[in-house]
Amino acid sequence: MRKQASVIFLFRIIRLAAALYNISLAAQYFGLSLQRDIWLLALNGIIVFDLLIWGPLNETFRAKFLFIKTEQGEDFALSRTKSLFVFTTAISIFVVGLLLLFPDVLAKFLAPSYSGSSLQSLLSMIRILAPIFLFTQTTKLLISILNAYGSFIIPEISGLISQVLTTILLILLTPHIGILSLVVSYYASITLLLALLCIQLSRLGVTLLNKSFTFSFDAVKPFILYSLPFFIPYFAGQASQLVEKALASSSVGAVSIIDYSRKFSDIPLEVMVGIIVTMLVPVLSQHFVENRKQDFFREFKNMYQFGLLLLICLSAMLISCPAAFVKILYHKGMSDVEMKTVSHMTMLYVCSAIPVFLYQIYGAALIAAKRGSEYAYCGLAAQLIMITINLVFYKQFGIFTLPISLFISHAICAGIMALRFPVKNSLGKVTIRYFALLLSINTLVFFLSQSIIYVGNPYFSILLHFVLLLSLLFPAIFFFKFDEREIIIKNYRKYLHS
Repeated sequence: MRKQASVIFLFRIIRLAAALYNISLAAQYFGLSLQRDIWLLALNGIIVFDLLIWGPLNETFRAKFLFIKTEQGEDFALSRTKSLFVFTTAISIFVVGLLLLFPDVLAKFLAPSYSGSSLQSLLSMIRILAPIFLFTQTTKLLISILNAYGSFIIPEISGLISQVLTTILLILLTPHIGILSLVVSYYASITLLLALLCIQLSRLGVTLLNKSFTFSFDAVKPFILYSLPFFIPYFAGQASQLVEKALASSSVGAVSIIDYSRKFSDIPLEVMVGIIVTMLVPVLSQHFVENRKQDFFREFKNMYQFGLLLLICLSAMLISCPAAFVKILYHKGMSDVEMKTVSHMTMLYVCSAIPVFLYQIYGAALIAAKRGSEYAYCGLAAQLIMITINLVFYKQFGIFTLPISLFISHAICAGIMALRFPVKNSLGKVTIRYFALLLSINTLVFFLSQSIIYVGNPYFSILLHFVLLLSLLFPAIFFFKFDEREIIIKNYRKYLHS
């Protein structure tokens, strides 16, 4: 699985680069403007609504599909999936209609301080983006179905192609239609992604709609019942997102600052979480159903170590020289003061990415072991802690409260889930070793860079920090005998004999 995960990771890294370039274009064209705040509020509001309604189903679909397939056969599982597809599509169309008719309801939650022209602009943007609710859910379900059939690479290639299309359209259209270029590029890319996913499903012989198909709500029930424990934490999670947006919308540009600073950690984290959801959950579910506990732990441990090693690299680079990354991407659309704020927020969000990753991967293990309700309770606790911290401390600390609350809430709940791991394990020792490596590498890179590295050119600064990171990380991996040394030696020997 690690080899396949590495291939997916490579594709997602390329997508990451394209996504960061798109963010750079957005900063260049729109900066910290009210227009971009409105775009972000409307888009994120609809995505929050999508996660509120379909998030639990999407998160648990792969595991439930494999359980049904193993116990009752592939044809039976596929027939139920067809009914689920029709059900989610019908409900999504209904919700799109509600958003078109009553956008003011969502707008009041997203930006309670908006009035006059800013409120009218937000209402118009919600109406324009409303169909994205249907497109997003359809895309997520089709990707889940492909993953359940063992197709992991094609969805990644499709996503990369759509990301490149977004870049091209932004460059071509923004000088002519302004903020609407974001709308056009988003619709064009997601439509292309849907088309590519449908083509791949057709090649696999998976047909979701045909004349002989008969919808049955009883066929949908197993998926809904399996996901029920997750609706409460998902509701709390989306409430937390709305609280963040409402607090930040009181200041022009704050929503964009949060978005720009989160991208440096969110995009790599989405890469890792995506691999966890698409690959790890189905594999662990299969091992658990067949009572292969040693295989369950081995696969989890491999992905766990892989993720922690990536976080060591990510955190070391973005904590030691965030200003260089921010300057490269955002210097054309921000002042020095604004870039400094984004740099500080970036450091905090990178730190919070570590407990978020632990929260996600431990949750994946609980889902695969049919203990999703425990994950759900921890998810609810995390969101309630985060909402409380934000409401209590936002006036005192401003937007810096948001990444701090994210770190604290997910660290607490990840620790609880670690104690509830489904099989006997030695994760405690593994975690201590990798966290010791993470802290030592980050500390050394940070202080050495502050002492000996000062370069005006941001590209050269990043290069020097990267060389410093590798010069510390590789010797540490070999000296302390981390598992990754075997992979490095194996690949090096292959290179020598090629």
